[in-house]
Amino acid sequence: MLPWADKNGDIYVADIQNERALILRASNATIVKYAYQTAVLKHDREAHYSQIEARGIRAIRAACTNPEFSQSDRRDLTDFMDMFIERGLYADQNDLSVSVIRGSFDSDEFEEVEFNLGDMISLHKDLNASDVTLRDAGIENWNWAVVEQPHPMMTGDGAVICIKRDEHLTTVVFPLSPFMLLVVGEVQHDLSFSVTNYIAQVSRRWIIGRPQDAPEWVHANDKRTRTRKQRNSR
Repeated sequence: MLPWADKNGDIYVADIQNERALILRASNATIVKYAYQTAVLKHDREAHYSQIEARGIRAIRAACTNPEFSQSDRRDLTDFMDMFIERGLYADQNDLSVSVIRGSFDSDEFEEVEFNLGDMISLHKDLNASDVTLRDAGIENWNWAVVEQPHPMMTGDGAVICIKRDEHLTTVVFPLSPFMLLVVGEVQHDLSFSVTNYIAQVSRRWIIGRPQDAPEWVHANDKRTRTRKQRNSR
């Protein structure tokens, strides 16, 4: 997210679910505390994602500086994009609650428990066994390139774009920064679409951009909010 931040550490955030758009600190934007903490299962999803995120962000920064991908960079970015896809599917379901009957093979006792978002994401692979992850597809061994873009791109929870031909995944596109687009697989020479518009259409909750790319009315609202806070702090 940091590549979209300005010198003050601010980014433009559109919250589709709550129909609002704001200029926020990058460190606070799109964060929902304990969103992936499980209520029933023991898997520490928060820690799992944190590890993937740390490795992925390191690889993104390396790619933005020198787009020569080592095998470890490819692996870390593949895991990062798989995580991005998985979390994106549930981006608008932070308050998810599912009643589940739980039992065991060695007991006749059953109990009703409430699975939350963290529990459901932990079970995502089991519940969607037919889904093929990017790692399953073997994209680590495909061609990897970073293509500079002439116009600034936005990103969002639907930012991993998977392109298929005849139902087969051929290309994965992912914005690393406002002007640098990761392209894995075939380069679609006949492909013509706006990355930002596509991400805006498929994202379930968050759209992220540079503050200077936000609509004028967002800046006007932000200015009023900051002025009001300054007055209240006196």
